[in-house]
Amino acid sequence: MIIAGDIGGTKTNVALFEADGDRLGKVVVQQSFPSSKYGSLESILEEFLATHHPETVARACFGVAGPVVGNRVETPNLAWKVSGETLARTLKVESVRLINDLEATAYGIEVLEHSQLHTLSEGNGNWHGPR
Repeated sequence: MIIAGDIGGTKTNVALFEADGDRLGKVVVQQSFPSSKYGSLESILEEFLATHHPETVARACFGVAGPVVGNRVETPNLAWKVSGETLARTLKVESVRLINDLEATAYGIEVLEHSQLHTLSEGNGNWHGPR
């Protein structure tokens, strides 16, 4: 199983996925938590694990609002210091990868179907404009 989540100042979304090779497989369960009601991401994950009882967690990755440096981040809208190393101990996995939430969104684009993409504005191409 893989645990992944979107960690934001307003809410934290956590999901448990089946593993499909190196990709996320089917969503097994997902849950949303009001971030401000918790003192840490660890407390959210402990509640998630206690509620859903996954057999084993092989990997974990979280998109976090704020700059991620050295697999650590201090969330700008919460008083949380998030560490991949600490989360790995909480989840009992070898390692946890933390990435910026915008980077996480960008990774999701590659798995969208063509029918899920919509043009917001055609735009006017300026081939000699700034790059």
